[in-house]
Amino acid sequence: MELDSLYISIKIEKSRLNEYFSSKPISPNKDDNWSQWWESRQMYSKTTLEIIPSYSQARIREVFDNLLKDQFYGAKEYYDEEKQRWTFAVLNFSENYLEILPILALLKQLERFVLEGYALIFDWM
Repeated sequence: MELDSLYISIKIEKSRLNEYFSSKPISPNKDDNWSQWWESRQMYSKTTLEIIPSYSQARIREVFDNLLKDQFYGAKEYYDEEKQRWTFAVLNFSENYLEILPILALLKQLERFVLEGYALIFDWM
């Protein structure tokens, strides 16, 4: 099993981060951006991207809490009050693109709250 890792480091005011966390995960509309990204991926048994899957939790905070609770993921988070920087890392995040799509949708939701920053999904092996 080859799991990818997730690393998020963003500058965001604490109140805006809490506002984001209290939001409901949404499934974005499939557009050309999603379709082009999907088509550019190399994968076994590739299917057509019909919908962008989303998390079923009532609030975004629950998604991150679930990752933090399960020791398998090796997830950690930290908010630096002075620098207003939230860091979230998951060592064992995902092994395929279908699992990655919901977090990409959450990151698109996060975009409107963020001052600056980045998110990476990478093969750590």
